Amino acid sequence: MKYSTEQLPYGEFKKLGLEREQVLSLPASTMKALLSGNRTSLIRFENVKLDSGENTQLDAKLSLVKNENGDIRLNIHPVNEKLTKTFGLSSKDVEDLKQNELSFKPVKIERDGRQIDALATYDSTTNEIIAIDQKKLKVPDYINDHKLTFSQKLALLTGKPITVNGNRFTLNPHNEFGISGDNFISVQVGHSKYSTENLGIDALAITAGLGHYVMLYHIANALINTRVRKVDIERSLNDKGFRDAIVSAKNEVIARQDILDKSNPEEKNALKNKLTVDEIKDILEKKAGVHVVFEQINKNSAGESTTEPAEIETSIKIDDENNNLSTKEEKS
Repeated sequence: MKYSTEQLPYGEFKKLGLEREQVLSLPASTMKALLSGNRTSLIRFENVKLDSGENTQLDAKLSLVKNENGDIRLNIHPVNEKLTKTFGLSSKDVEDLKQNELSFKPVKIERDGRQIDALATYDSTTNEIIAIDQKKLKVPDYINDHKLTFSQKLALLTGKPITVNGNRFTLNPHNEFGISGDNFISVQVGHSKYSTENLGIDALAITAGLGHYVMLYHIANALINTRVRKVDIERSLNDKGFRDAIVSAKNEVIARQDILDKSNPEEKNALKNKLTVDEIKDILEKKAGVHVVFEQINKNSAGESTTEPAEIETSIKIDDENNNLSTKEEKS
């Protein structure tokens, strides 16, 4: 990991309405992304403190950065109404990035008073273009515990999908795992392993951060597959109506679970007294289904519709720095 939990700027988290306890209660995948120097998934913070003393809510991703003085600061990436910073890209290049979410464009950025080579990519959830230092680009060593070959890594770096045990995967710099694909379970880069095992949608996961934050992406992940075609969660989350519907669904799940608990208080912890995954998904689909955006269907060279991914230049930044801390030390 690049950082440890002891290095987190807890004072800055307080502005988002989170005390140390709430920060450390973030899902394991979110905390790993944060400590590795990557972006978290989209989160709704329910008690953001304004300078006026009033509280408001904010939907944003988070990341950590070390400034020139060596201090670790919290970067907040809200959902933007307008795309502003484009790193000098032409309007055509910007449109290309927006149409091909996993594509990249080479740009120059200034870092510590010097120009460095970077790759610009579009985050459709926050509606912004971000630039990633080329020297920090990394591809996974393992996907679903399958060790990638050199040719597979090269394919990912050139924007091509790869097949692992019959499943197709592509790099995705905009989610916590850095990878997208069917039946995705885990990805490992160096000593850091990211897993979807903590994204299980149940009543306990829904109530995480109750009163302080809502894991919008994690909850929306339950809608990622439909009978027709896949939901584009990243683009869907750019719509405030979708985000509000997710929160509304969460509140209904909590209310229904509360009724179940009160009806059988002696069986409060019994599995049969909990809402099932299917019941929770049904609530989510009824509340948020009308707002979803489906994955784009690309056109092949003949102009025909196809579900095959477009061949685009792509890569990802997954930090490979290791501070030699054990997992236990990082969580302390």
